[in-house]
Amino acid sequence: MLIELDTVAESSVGVLNEASLEAFRARDEKDPVRRAERLHDVTDAHLLRLRTRADFIANGSRDLIEHLDRATVAADYVSRTLETMTPVEGHREDLARLRAHVARIGAVLTHAVPLAEQLAQHGDAILKLTGVANDPMDQRLLETHQRVGRTVESVDLLRSLIVGGHASSKTALGLTGDLTYDLARATDVGPGDPGVVRGRHVAPRR
Repeated sequence: MLIELDTVAESSVGVLNEASLEAFRARDEKDPVRRAERLHDVTDAHLLRLRTRADFIANGSRDLIEHLDRATVAADYVSRTLETMTPVEGHREDLARLRAHVARIGAVLTHAVPLAEQLAQHGDAILKLTGVANDPMDQRLLETHQRVGRTVESVDLLRSLIVGGHASSKTALGLTGDLTYDLARATDVGPGDPGVVRGRHVAPRR
């Protein structure tokens, strides 16, 4: 979803630039009737295309917020679970690293949700601006340019955050696999093995 939002936000800039260019050309039209017709064409063609993109940004951002909210709940659960775990001998540092990566993921989500909410607000604002036919064209284009610029900035920030969170997620997944494997080996050793302390998940000494 984030890739699609990025693509649509960038394409919105192109549509808006085309609308500005057409409006500029229309102002050079000496015939007032022809000038009004060309400005109307700008509204119908370019701004309607922009509205379609703004609608996608608003709704897509809300879908993204739902995913981020679910991820936040999952990350919080994992974090609380890790805090209750007794480390396997030889993997104390791995468990500490895993906790750190999960904490980093939680921090990413904490910042990502408000950014996604801002993105939805930008989409709603662009929809409103491009739908107010009574406002002067120049004013509408100026305000829409500002909103689209903020939209692109929000998407860039969100992408940077999530890329960092994804890297931490991959590392955490690898650490989890290692710890799970060694934990399984530790708990599967027979009761007479002196290297296992039951209930504390301590692996046999090698």
